[in-house]
Amino acid sequence: MDSINNNDQIHFEREKSLCSYLLICKDISFLGTEVKGNLVFFKFSPINKVQEAIDKFYKKEAEPVQPKDLTDSFERFKTEVFRLKGGY
Repeated sequence: MDSINNNDQIHFEREKSLCSYLLICKDISFLGTEVKGNLVFFKFSPINKVQEAIDKFYKKEAEPVQPKDLTDSFERFKTEVFRLKGGY
């Protein structure tokens, strides 16, 4: 898991599949992105809900999601990374 925690309120994540999943979680807020060196991190809050969702994701116990929502979130992730890296 390529993630770091800045403080007790914000979770920084860069893994594509996990970011895409967190983007569609109802109780989790996407706070934007941050570039550190050549890495793009997505910021999420509140930390307790994020950690709960991550645990469920890896244990394969996550709530079902609509396929369209998931593909839209993959596209959002890709677009944001390309935008920050100068792609478009």
